Amino acid sequence: MNDISNIFVFRTNINTPNDKLLIKEVLSDHEEIEEWSVDLQDCDKVLRIVSPTITPGRIIALVNETGYDCHELE
Repeated sequence: MNDISNIFVFRTNINTPNDKLLIKEVLSDHEEIEEWSVDLQDCDKVLRIVSPTITPGRIIALVNETGYDCHELE
């Protein structure tokens, strides 16, 4: 098991507190995600994920399945 957590940062179109509640249902219950946050004040609506095991591709898929856009920031 990997004990080191990775921090992934994504640009999204999660714009409102209601959008954030909808994505919370998916991200908060995901066993591989330790922490997550969305900065609604940032122009890129930055989603930050902390996880030792999940991949950026899986995060993008989870967000896309919820109906939001998600692109990894370098």
